[in-house]
Amino acid sequence: MRLEREGAGLVVDRITLGEALSDLSRSPERLSDMRRALRTLAPRFSWTGFAERLGTLVSESPMTAMRRVAGLIGFVLVVPALLLFFTYALVKVVSKTECATS
Repeated sequence: MRLEREGAGLVVDRITLGEALSDLSRSPERLSDMRRALRTLAPRFSWTGFAERLGTLVSESPMTAMRRVAGLIGFVLVVPALLLFFTYALVKVVSKTECATS
């Protein structure tokens, strides 16, 4: 990957993540080198700016009318189905109980 090739970051999987973090925590020089390489690779990038922009996009993402209608229709269709399944299970339990006591 480009980050690794340029020395600006590491690419690890879940298995080696702990080991990589442990190694980085014991090597401040390596972190400084990676930070410098990242500034060279992407001079306008900053985690703070990225997080703020992402937060803005999420908070300004309106739910469209069609998504609201689809959600309402889904809810209206699911509730009777759940009620029907609950009633069926209740009747089945009651009928087994009556058969057992007879």
